[in-house]
Amino acid sequence: GSPAPGVVNADLFSVRWTRTLNLPAGSYHFTLTVDDGARLWVNDHLLVDAWRDQAPRTYTGDIYLPDSPTPIKLEYYEHTGGAVARLSWAGADTSLPGEVVVDDTDAGFVRGGSASGWHVAYEGHGGRLNWTRNNDRTRSNYNWARWYPRLSPGTYEVLVFIPERYTTTSNARYWVAHAGGYTLQTVDQSANGGRWVSLGTYRFTGSGGEYVSLSDITYETRLTRLIAFDAIKWVPR
Repeated sequence: GSPAPGVVNADLFSVRWTRTLNLPAGSYHFTLTVDDGARLWVNDHLLVDAWRDQAPRTYTGDIYLPDSPTPIKLEYYEHTGGAVARLSWAGADTSLPGEVVVDDTDAGFVRGGSASGWHVAYEGHGGRLNWTRNNDRTRSNYNWARWYPRLSPGTYEVLVFIPERYTTTSNARYWVAHAGGYTLQTVDQSANGGRWVSLGTYRFTGSGGEYVSLSDITYETRLTRLIAFDAIKWVPR
């Protein structure tokens, strides 16, 4: 129905909510249920992008927040039929102390290259992934992504989540930047859908400059393979 009967129609309206949070530094889990479309920004990072007509659907996202005022912005529109917009947040729970996950919806995920070559699918870890088609060699404006974790100094096993779809390459080339330098690990995404795959165990300084990277360069025939960019996990060892 209408959020303000007599002032706002029951259909065909939009809303923007803003708020500033003051939370202790740490990882936080946001849950958003909407019907129809919404976009959620947390600390100026687009955490949920679901701007489309839909029945009530729940989206989640995790993000690390510093100990400073954090702006929140939720934009919402209602087309016709039912109308729902519900947002909540809580400290993120992890199954293993010190475990760090950076998903493609998190602030630690960055991507570059050809904007038209990037695509988003609403599946995989956390309900969203990025994907692109492959290059056979290094070309100008190739697509790439990096996952930057917030780590304490120590030794971690690095694992990548391979979703079920958008994973037809057999030569996804992950570079792990760690305390000892750079290590290349190749993963057959087409044979590992729906599971975490280890990229090895390494020592990290926790400086903030360490990462895992992946590009669309697979050395397979150009534009014949799909590469998924989803979540990376660091597990203390």
